[in-house]
Amino acid sequence: MTALLGSFPAAQHSNVFCFSVTAAADPSVMPDLVAVFAQLGLVPDKLYAVRGGESGDELVVDLQMGRLDADQARHLAATLRKNIMVSSVLLYEMPREDQLRAAG
Repeated sequence: MTALLGSFPAAQHSNVFCFSVTAAADPSVMPDLVAVFAQLGLVPDKLYAVRGGESGDELVVDLQMGRLDADQARHLAATLRKNIMVSSVLLYEMPREDQLRAAG
């Protein structure tokens, strides 16, 4: 059984939450970010990471997760922000219509 904060049936959550994380380019960052989801029994729907910054010292990681409500998404974003290597976390809720356009 999936452990979600205040879990609800998936049908109630048609939107996807996008987390854009900027962090230090350190080997521990990726497993730490994914662990935030894993500790709640979640697997992100999409994960994309790119190394950047002027000297390659920064990671930009985009994670997408459906089947959440806004409170759950805010909790995940707050937890991601607690990582000492993370400099910022942006949270965006992608409406269902945008998802269909992006897929098509």
